[in-house]
Amino acid sequence: MAKIAYILLCHANAEAIAQQATALVNAGDCVAIHFDGAAPKSEFQKLKSLLSDMPNVAFAKRVKCGWGEWSLVQATLNGLQTAIDHFPDLTHCFLISGDCSPIKSAAYVHQSLDAENTDHIEHHDFWNAGWIQTGIKEERLHYRHFLNERKYPNLFYHLIKAQQILGLKRDVPKGFEMKIGSQWFCLRRSTVDAVLAFVKKRTDVVRFFKTVWIPDECFFQTVVSHLVPKEEIKNAPPTFLMFSDYGKPVTFYSDHMDFLTRQDRFFARKASTNAGPFRTKLLDLYQSETMPKIVKDDGKNIFGHLVQAGRHGRRFSGRIWDRGNSIGKGRTVYVIVSFDRRLGRALSSMVSHMTTLSSCGYIFEEDDAEILDLGGLQSNVEKRGRHRRAFLRTVFDATNSERLTICVTPSAKYVIDDIYHDACETRVLLIESDENSEIRHELRKKLGEDATYSDFESDQIARAMKMEIAEKNDEIGSAGYHDFFHITRNAKSEKQVAVLAEFLEVSQKKAAPLLAALKTK
Repeated sequence: MAKIAYILLCHANAEAIAQQATALVNAGDCVAIHFDGAAPKSEFQKLKSLLSDMPNVAFAKRVKCGWGEWSLVQATLNGLQTAIDHFPDLTHCFLISGDCSPIKSAAYVHQSLDAENTDHIEHHDFWNAGWIQTGIKEERLHYRHFLNERKYPNLFYHLIKAQQILGLKRDVPKGFEMKIGSQWFCLRRSTVDAVLAFVKKRTDVVRFFKTVWIPDECFFQTVVSHLVPKEEIKNAPPTFLMFSDYGKPVTFYSDHMDFLTRQDRFFARKASTNAGPFRTKLLDLYQSETMPKIVKDDGKNIFGHLVQAGRHGRRFSGRIWDRGNSIGKGRTVYVIVSFDRRLGRALSSMVSHMTTLSSCGYIFEEDDAEILDLGGLQSNVEKRGRHRRAFLRTVFDATNSERLTICVTPSAKYVIDDIYHDACETRVLLIESDENSEIRHELRKKLGEDATYSDFESDQIARAMKMEIAEKNDEIGSAGYHDFFHITRNAKSEKQVAVLAEFLEVSQKKAAPLLAALKTK
C-alpha cells in the first residue's frame, strides 16, 4: 500500500500548518516540513513545539526562500532528502504548500497511487507549449539571473539587457529537452532517489539552473523527463490550481466544495486563508473513507467559460444596465422642460416638497444636480447619460418611489425621446418663461457669469438666442408626445394652475402654491 511523504513548503501561520500536518499524519502518512528560513525563528519554534509529539513529522534544513529563485528548488530538495532519511518505507513524495488542501480522502489517494506505476508532474515543451502567459520566456534560460525581479525590477531587466549587448547568451545543457509546468508533483520513491543522485552527480546542470529565473517551474520537470520513461509520467500535476488572466492564482471558498471534490486531482491550491471552516472540512475529508462519486477533469474548462462569458455566471451581480435597460412599467417620469434653469429647479423642488414625487433637477445636463448617493454612479453627467433609462431605474429603486420629476432644457430633447420610448409613463411639461430671463440664463451658461460685451454684441446674441429658444420650444411642442402640457409665456395664472394640476395629476387647490415657482427670476 502507498506510503506518502508529504513535502510541505510553508513560511507562516504555525497553527494552520500544524493542523494540516496533523491531519495528514492521522490518515497514515508522514510529513517533511520546510519552513522558510526568512520567516521569524519564533514562528518556526512554535511550529516545532506544536508537532513535537508526532514521530511522523520531520523538519528539513531551512533556506531563505525568494519567489522565482533557486532557493525554492533547494528547499524542495532538502525536503525530499529529509523524507528519504526519516521515512525509509515511503513509496511516494508529494510536494504541497501551506496553501494546499486535500480534495480527496487518503483512502482514494492511496488507492489511486497503488493502481498506477507513474509519476505525477506537469511537463510541457518549454519553447512551444505556450505555458508562460506573462513576462519573459526564453530569457529565463538564456541569461543568468542574480537579482530578484520583484525586489529589483529595474536592475533585473538592465542585467538582461547588458548580457544581450555583451553577447553573453548561453545554451541550455546538452542532451536535455527543457520542460515547464506547475511546481507541484507526486513522485515515486525510485524517481526521488534518481533525482537526488542526479543532483549530486550533474553539478553542471545544477549550476545552470541556479541562475535560471523561476527554476521551480522547469528544474524537476526537465530532470524527471530526462530520467524517467515518458510512459511512466502523467503529464498533469496532482494538485488542482488555476490562474486568472493576470497570472494570479485563483482562490477557492466554501461554495466551491462540490466543484473541487469532483476534479481529477488529489489536492487543490489555494483555499482562502479566511475560510477556516472550509479548510477544516477539507482536512476532515482527507481523514475519511469517502470515495468520490464523480471525477472529472473539467475545472479549467468551466472556469475559462465563465471568464469568457464576462459577468454572466459570476458570483457577483452584473452591472445595472446588464440587469435591465428599462425604467419599467408602472412608473411615471414627469419631465419639466424649461430653458430657464432657475425656474425649472424651483418648480421641481416645490413639487417634491408639496407632493409625493421625488425630484432630481437637471440630472442629465448639470454635474451638480441634487441627487442621492448611488455609490459614485451619479457623480457626473457623462456617467448618468451613458445609460439614461438604467440610471433612472436605479434612482427609482433607491428612492423606493414610482413617480419621479426631472428637468431638461429644450436642447436636450434626446433625453425626453429616450425616456418616452420606455415602458414607463412619460408626462412632459413645456414652460415658456419670461423671454429675457431665458436669454439671460443661456448667456450665463454659454458665456459665464462675468462675461462683458457691447450693446451691439448684446443685441446680436439676444436675437440669435431668441431664434434658438423658439426653434427648440417648437421642436418639443411638435414632437407628438401623448401626455404633453404647455404653459405659454403670457398665460394667465388660472390657466397655469390648471395646466400644472393636469400635468401632476393633482387638484388645482394643491397645484396653486406652485405658481410661486413660475415667478422665479
